[in-house]
Amino acid sequence: MTALPQRFPAKKISSRRLLALAEKARAAHAAAESAPEASAAPQRTSLATPREGLRIGGLTWLELSAVAAILLLGALLAARWLPSHATQNRSVQNEAVPVEEKSASNRVGEEGVKTPDEKPKPAPEPMPTPTADDLPALVKSLSSDDFETREAAEKRLLALDTGRLDEVEKFQKDASDVEVKARLKRVAADMRDRKAIEAFLLDRKHNDIFGQRFNDLRATMVRRYGGDERTEEAVEDALDWLMRHQEADGHWDTVKYGSPADTDLPATAFAMMAFMAAGNHEFFGKYKDNMKRGIAWLISCQQKSGVYMRAGQTTIGYQHALAAIAVTEAAAMSKEPAAVKSAQKALTYSVEVHQAADGGWRYQPGGKDSDLSITSWFMQQLKLAQYVPLKVPAESLKLASGFIDRCQTGGKDRLHLYTYAPGGQASASMTAAGCFNRQLFDGKREDLQKGVDGFIAQGGVPAWGEGGKSVELYYWYYGTHCAFQQGGEVWRKWNAALKTALVENQLKQGDEKGMWSSRSGHMASMGCVGQTAVATLCLEVYYRYPKFPEK
Repeated sequence: MTALPQRFPAKKISSRRLLALAEKARAAHAAAESAPEASAAPQRTSLATPREGLRIGGLTWLELSAVAAILLLGALLAARWLPSHATQNRSVQNEAVPVEEKSASNRVGEEGVKTPDEKPKPAPEPMPTPTADDLPALVKSLSSDDFETREAAEKRLLALDTGRLDEVEKFQKDASDVEVKARLKRVAADMRDRKAIEAFLLDRKHNDIFGQRFNDLRATMVRRYGGDERTEEAVEDALDWLMRHQEADGHWDTVKYGSPADTDLPATAFAMMAFMAAGNHEFFGKYKDNMKRGIAWLISCQQKSGVYMRAGQTTIGYQHALAAIAVTEAAAMSKEPAAVKSAQKALTYSVEVHQAADGGWRYQPGGKDSDLSITSWFMQQLKLAQYVPLKVPAESLKLASGFIDRCQTGGKDRLHLYTYAPGGQASASMTAAGCFNRQLFDGKREDLQKGVDGFIAQGGVPAWGEGGKSVELYYWYYGTHCAFQQGGEVWRKWNAALKTALVENQLKQGDEKGMWSSRSGHMASMGCVGQTAVATLCLEVYYRYPKFPEK
């Protein structure tokens, strides 16, 4: 029961007692009115006159007492009833009060009026998943004259299991109605996307080579291996620049952005690698549309033999190997059928047509003067092919390993350095490439330590130089990936210099924001597109690949 207001603190009086007092006052007043008057003449009222006869403003004391009692009773009842009624109203407004199920004969509403039974509405039954038997009827409903029927049929088709994709595509191919064909095309595209994502997620459970590129794992790898907010911001700005300058058909026009010649194929391949390293593929990520168009364009450049080559190009070794890396990595990440098929054709060409008898690769297929530079790109293709997975011939890997051995410099004390071709002079970039190839397949870190120390002693750590004159992104690419795999003090030293060189010299304003541009080094031939993509790959090293296991 609600407490009385503070203005009545002295004594609690029950409602029944108040009613009794009021009734007694009214009775006394009625008795006084019925008694005969003592005299018709008016008499002066004195203070000694009995109180029952006292009149104030025309009312006797008894009448005033009755009125006061009634007012007091009303105030008390209001004080008790109003708060509880307000509380009840708030409860009704703010809470869903369960309704007790009663029959109409014994159920009474709050105001005493009988109300009909209020049974809860049944929840709508879930839409059953379509089966193969439902498919023809649903396709037929797509040609209905009723818009809602067509919409409902398409919605149910979108709930089909991805295993029905072939059947949907057959209905799409056979459909004569334009709208039906368009709707089935949308359904098929959605099913392909879901199928690719399912395969991708399943693959991540069994294959961790790409898992660290995503979400919280990516952030963990950045912190663990020496990246920071500035490196990640530089990566995002670079990817945004690449996104904004991609052509509608998916490639990059390198001549537009500083290349002295058409290097669109290798530059587009590098751009695809940069997007993938940040966790994007054709069906996943912020840049999935860029990926889809870029990979489709690379595949469109593939010839019947399996080689990726543009019309008029002659030195096909580089461009094929780089395009093969990009398409093979896309196939390994997304399992998209067209990419897998293209990657298999590219692998067959690489090992059956282009690999030379000495085990390496060169500009033209089947040559006799292989070099370590081109061979290193082909070796990356073969490594990624294992994660599609495609079957890489063991004999091909054995021959390639033998060629890399022959590219080491002669003499017991200098066997850890590498040359462009057997019998040549060791260089920092070739030693970095040779060591990275060993790390990809079978190298032990302690055996490679002299080689890593050797290329840093010879080529130094990354430094931009005045006007970018010290930039050599080809060397930085291999040195970054090799030093990262090696770890320890050599990585800390290299990483600190790399961040300074790249983060501080990335363009920060206007349409050029996110771009790198330098006229020095081998990558200058690919203009700003190739340089930006390769620089981005260097800053993505923290999560691009995990540490390769030693054998």
